[in-house]
Amino acid sequence: MVINMYHAIPSRGGHDLHYLMQHEIDKLTPTIVIGDFNTHAHRWSLPGRAPSSWGVELEEWLDQNGLQAMNPDRVPTWVGSREGDHPSIIDLAFTNEATIFTNQLSPLDVSLGESLGSDHATLLF
Repeated sequence: MVINMYHAIPSRGGHDLHYLMQHEIDKLTPTIVIGDFNTHAHRWSLPGRAPSSWGVELEEWLDQNGLQAMNPDRVPTWVGSREGDHPSIIDLAFTNEATIFTNQLSPLDVSLGESLGSDHATLLF
């Protein structure tokens, strides 16, 4: 199962990940959750980035569902396009043990060169 998402941060504050986090992932079904999470957390962010207020809640949901980050450590997935932007890791891929056990994916590759001019990297398997 592939769950692709885009998390737009609401202007009123907080997050809009409630729909995703109310679901339980079947641990026996090979699953990938991938997309632009627009979320910073200690587990995957670059040093010096303040975690998003909902980051811990997302990390707990990932743990409860047996999902692990596939992103290579400290490789930015967003570089920004304005002066003063700081690279971030906000485009993320998570997978469960069933996917890893069945050896269905290669390691994740992060490519800015293949992103067709976007300030977001392409995540490739």
